[in-house]
Amino acid sequence: MKIQNLLLSTLFAFQFVNATTEKIFNYKFHCVNTPKNSCSTLHKEFVDATNSLSEILDISSKVNFEVFVDDTSKYRVDKTKDSVAISLNNDFAPLNPKNININIPDTKINTLKSKLSLKTDRDFIFILNNFKSDKNYLKNLKDDKTTLISIEIFEALFNLEKLPYPYNERGIDKAIFDSINIDQNEMAKAALNVRHDLSTIENIALKNEDKNKKFIEANKLPETIHWKDTLISKGKENFSRGKYDYKRIVAIGDVHGDFKKLESVLRQAELIDEENNWIGTDSILVQVGDLTDRGSEFKEIIELLMKLRQQANEKGGIVYVLLGNHELYDMQAGYFVVPKSDFDKFGGIVEREKAISMDGKYGKFLRSEMNITMIVDDNLFVHAGLTPKFAKMGIDEINKHAHDILSNVPSFDTLLNDYYQQNKTHPLYADPLFDMNDGPLWTRYYMDTPEEQLCGELEKVLETTKAKRMIIGHNVQEFGKINTKCQSKLILIDVGLSNCIGNYYGYVEILNDKKEIWARYKKPGFLEKLFKLYHE
Repeated sequence: MKIQNLLLSTLFAFQFVNATTEKIFNYKFHCVNTPKNSCSTLHKEFVDATNSLSEILDISSKVNFEVFVDDTSKYRVDKTKDSVAISLNNDFAPLNPKNININIPDTKINTLKSKLSLKTDRDFIFILNNFKSDKNYLKNLKDDKTTLISIEIFEALFNLEKLPYPYNERGIDKAIFDSINIDQNEMAKAALNVRHDLSTIENIALKNEDKNKKFIEANKLPETIHWKDTLISKGKENFSRGKYDYKRIVAIGDVHGDFKKLESVLRQAELIDEENNWIGTDSILVQVGDLTDRGSEFKEIIELLMKLRQQANEKGGIVYVLLGNHELYDMQAGYFVVPKSDFDKFGGIVEREKAISMDGKYGKFLRSEMNITMIVDDNLFVHAGLTPKFAKMGIDEINKHAHDILSNVPSFDTLLNDYYQQNKTHPLYADPLFDMNDGPLWTRYYMDTPEEQLCGELEKVLETTKAKRMIIGHNVQEFGKINTKCQSKLILIDVGLSNCIGNYYGYVEILNDKKEIWARYKKPGFLEKLFKLYHE
């Protein structure tokens, strides 16, 4: 009885906090050609979304807008895509560029205008879709509607420049060179010039430490994002064999120095126990690179994965870890996003370099055992993407070539001497495989190219490698949502796991025995489940 009372007290405390949260949104709610019960449901979801955003956003002035519930599905240009909500400016133009698929006719706009109040301080107009003309699409959304409403309100506020730090920035997840068409020789010069002066690296590291701390403290957006597990594809036609050696594959995206998040994902996926020992005897783990940089726990991460790899070898199961551009970056002395606490855990910059050198504790694993790309069952894994140009080399040749270069890198003293005294550039910087524009560790081709052009190139790669699909990281997916392209033949799994980037949660699970592929998200904890039950 005492436990029950305690739990009820906890729930009432949650209720009190929720009820006393100051609301920042001032809106009027209209229903247009919508049944009362449907309107009530959408109104509740909308209230939940605005309450969640009110709790995390520190906006000095009220946000004023009007909400319409209407059927926008019938105004879609592309019938395969739809939107739960659309934000419009006062001229009824979309605030969110992603909503250009909806083309609302003038007659409908005039009807909505006639129902608007005469307020002159309205910030925007918001339309909730009742999916009256496409109930099937609505069924596929499961319980994600509240999250999608939150995101559209967030996007409206962003485009109206009303969001505070850190939400007023785009590209916080980007590395310093991600959006620049950079020459590799210029990159070598930049890295080696900084490496020439350790005090400069220390100053950069201190700034990174401070930046990370501020971002982690300020970023509360993931608290409002609650994706449900999603079936990506299903069917024998998506799998080449009837029976596989392992029941499932778990694929995890970029970790970026967040040990606790990696630990949590591995535990939810039932690959490790409470003592972080391997239990995935029926499973293969594939991590697609970028263990390092930004966060401060690279040392703990690589030690865990090396341990799990050995345990899987002894107990059953397999652990594969691929190279990302940030592992390469570290080996190139590209220390532009490393925080000071990361260096400190190794005993300083030079000691860290020794640890990841070929003779160091982690060097052999990084330089000769982590592949650039590989085929696991039907799946082609690579950090950023494999284009036809590199696929023609062959998987084995790509990995052998990379290992040969990375295993034969001289000390940084020698690299610096060659650079300054003899004007030499090592293949570590100059090889096409490590190119920062189209190499498999750096390319943005599969993120930035329109699908009508992209899918044909992807098919060439899959045909060359005899794979059913490509699974990549590197390209951070907005709001922690795992996305697909080209009829799920391309799966993008970098959800921004690290608390220094997004602090989201997600991974892919391939069930060979059931012939299914799932996007998995965080399961609610005990108190969260109890709170939901209480409200139901």
